[in-house]
Amino acid sequence: VGISYAAVPLYQMFCSATGYGGTALKRADETSVTELANKSIRADRPLKVKFLGQASASIPWRFTPLQKEVTCVPGESVLAFYNATNNSDETVIGLSIYNVVPA
Repeated sequence: VGISYAAVPLYQMFCSATGYGGTALKRADETSVTELANKSIRADRPLKVKFLGQASASIPWRFTPLQKEVTCVPGESVLAFYNATNNSDETVIGLSIYNVVPA
């Protein structure tokens, strides 16, 4: 029982230290948000962001992105839209979360 209880925090520590599971790593130089916001946009380094939609098997939802991917540059604001369909006759409340995984 003790090992099971410790598994979640240990896994979270492992992911935070290694970036595994899409956990974003913190920069060592502690660059401030203001400094990052004032950087110029690097149009020569585009990013391709792909979108997936997954819903837990425990809720009767269909959750799909309206676009499969967008191309943007660091610092550029873009929007992504999803369609969520409740396939049951009951009201269901859910929470959408994101995950970051390098390709």
